[in-house]
Amino acid sequence: MVPAGTSAENSREKNGETDSMSVRCALKYIVAMAMFAALASGAGCSYTVAYAPDYVKPEKVEAKDLFDGKVLVYMEPADVDYVYKGSPGTLTGGATTLSVPIGIITREVTRTVWAGHFASGADSATSLDTAGAYRVVVRPRVTSYSYAYHQLENLGFAITPGVRVTLDVALVNGAGVPQWSRSYDSGEVKAGSYMMSFKPEEKVNRLTHQIVADLNRKALQEAAEFMRSLPGPAGGSPSAADSGAGA
Repeated sequence: MVPAGTSAENSREKNGETDSMSVRCALKYIVAMAMFAALASGAGCSYTVAYAPDYVKPEKVEAKDLFDGKVLVYMEPADVDYVYKGSPGTLTGGATTLSVPIGIITREVTRTVWAGHFASGADSATSLDTAGAYRVVVRPRVTSYSYAYHQLENLGFAITPGVRVTLDVALVNGAGVPQWSRSYDSGEVKAGSYMMSFKPEEKVNRLTHQIVADLNRKALQEAAEFMRSLPGPAGGSPSAADSGAGA
């Protein structure tokens, strides 16, 4: 026999569970709206990020796979000094402005990635005066940059940062003339979604570092055959800076 009152008790338990779920959903909505307000209504708010060496670690390459000599990362002063300043391409955060030192990030991330593939590492410079001392001279340049804070795709409960980078990479001779070059468009790359962050701009910054690193890795892979065709290591022998070979 079913004890009297069981149906009523079960009904109360189910109603209690429903109420609990409603409260949780309401709290999520409140948090999401608070986050939206912080990003979307922050009129006049400006944020600045910086190069962060911890975001891209040196490459670990086996000795047998290293290129001889040393690589020079060459960028003109104006490219190194370039700082992107702009708003996201989304309604969320549309009233905010972010400053990203694209030039410095590009130089340092490029040097970190390429150094790991050369026996003697990498240097950077804003002139080609010492180009002859290097096995390869690489010139990176970001030609397009944008970012976004996506919220609608998460039904308003979270924000997904997105970044798009176009990176031109060239191996140049001592006169700065490209001997090998490619342009890489990352397309929009999205980071993991988050419910709340007091530094959403830093998530964009980390993603920017990672994309520039990934595009440099792709350039390294595609330039490998050309680099293997170059003369021997630096230290008196010809280098990519003096080579007329092309691809």
